[in-house]
Amino acid sequence: MLSLEHSKEMEKILSLLKNYISGKKIAKEMGISRTSVCRKIEKLRNMGYEIESKKGVGYKLISKPDIPYPHEIKPKTKIIGKNIFYFKNLSSTNEFARKMVQKGAKEGTVIIAEEQTEGRGRKGRKWFSPPGGLWFSIILYPSLPPEKGGLLMMASSVSIVDSLADIGINAGIKWPNDILIGKKKVCGILMEMEASLNKINFAIVGIGINVYNKLHPSLENASTLQKFINKKISRISLIKSILEKFDENYQKLLEGDYESIGKKWISLSLTIGKELEIKEGNIEIKGKAIGIDENGFLLVKGREKIHRIMSGDVIIK
Repeated sequence: MLSLEHSKEMEKILSLLKNYISGKKIAKEMGISRTSVCRKIEKLRNMGYEIESKKGVGYKLISKPDIPYPHEIKPKTKIIGKNIFYFKNLSSTNEFARKMVQKGAKEGTVIIAEEQTEGRGRKGRKWFSPPGGLWFSIILYPSLPPEKGGLLMMASSVSIVDSLADIGINAGIKWPNDILIGKKKVCGILMEMEASLNKINFAIVGIGINVYNKLHPSLENASTLQKFINKKISRISLIKSILEKFDENYQKLLEGDYESIGKKWISLSLTIGKELEIKEGNIEIKGKAIGIDENGFLLVKGREKIHRIMSGDVIIK
C-alpha cells in the first residue's frame, strides 16, 4: 500500500533525481545512510521508475511509469483526494472503502487499485478489473438529504465525461451509471450509501474506467479509451482531472446548486429524448425519457402517466 503520507520521502528522492546526483549527496539531503539510498533506488525501480546510474556521476531519473501513485496524482482540490491510497491488488475498492469508513476515514479519501479481483457493478455483477484501467472509490460524507443521493452519481459522471473531453474523447452518459463512446461502454459508476431519515451518513462512489487494460472476451459491448484516441493516455493525468472536476461539482451540491449539475448532466445524456425499456426486478416500464426531476430521478412518459425512475436496467430502443 502507498499513501500520500507514506510517499513523501519517495517524492523527495524523485525530485533529487531530476539531474545526476551522487548517492552520497542523496544520503546527506535525506539524512539517511548510503545503504538506505541504494535500497530506496531499487524500490523505485521495482515500482516502474527508470533510473540510470553512472559510476562516478550518480543517479538520474529517466522516465516515470503511468501508474496512479498518490505522490504522482496530487490533485488541487478542497475535499476530494486529500488522502489517497494506492494498492497493487484489492478484492474491491468499494469494500475496502467501506472498511475505512468504519475506522473513521476522512471525507474525500480515495482508494485506488491497480487490479481488483472481485470488482463489481450494479446488482453485484462482476466487473472485470485487470491492470491498465482506473479502478477507484471515493468516500464522502455529504450534508445532503437522502433523496439527493442520486445527484452524487450525476456529479461524478459529468466530471468523467468533461475530463475525457479535455483529452479529445467525446463520450456521453447512459442513465443511470454508464459512460459510453458511441455504443461502447468505457466506464461504470457504482454508488453505495447509508442514510438515516434526514441525512446521508456516508456515500462511496466507485468508478471503473477501461483505459488501456485487456477486456474479457464476453464484454462485447465494452471498449477501452485507448481505442478511440491515437496518443497514449496518461492514467495519472486522467484521474487527477476527474478528482479535481468532481471536487468542484461536489462543492456545488453542498452549496445547494443542484440545478447546474442537472442541466449539465442532461446536456451530456444519451438517454433523454429516447424511447426506453426499463427493468427493475419484476417491474417493466416502457416509454420516452423526457428529463430528470430535482433529485436526479429519470422521468419517463408512458402511455398513461409519467414515471419517476430511481434505478433500473435501461435498454435504449
